[in-house]
Amino acid sequence: MSFCTELGLGCTLDISHAQLWCAHSGMPLQEFVDRTLPIARHLHLADAAGIDDEGLQIGEGVIDWRALLEQLERADFTWVPEIWSGHLHQHRGFVHAINRISALGGL
Repeated sequence: MSFCTELGLGCTLDISHAQLWCAHSGMPLQEFVDRTLPIARHLHLADAAGIDDEGLQIGEGVIDWRALLEQLERADFTWVPEIWSGHLHQHRGFVHAINRISALGGL
């Protein structure tokens, strides 16, 4: 984070990977997002579970999406769903993720 701050750069915040690191480190995802959101310019959104189950469909892992979306309301960023194999079958997994995010209050 200091690298980005010192150089005036933004970063991509991958929520799925952040959750994996939080599961490993014991840091709550909310705290990790609070620390990194000031430099985040783009988000990859997918669910996760444990320390190695990444890219899950929204709502199929352990992330509290309602709380996360409320937390993200105060930031300005671009985003994409990052569902594992979401590009297959005419992007069905990505569309499903967008619909789930929208049903939870959207971004």
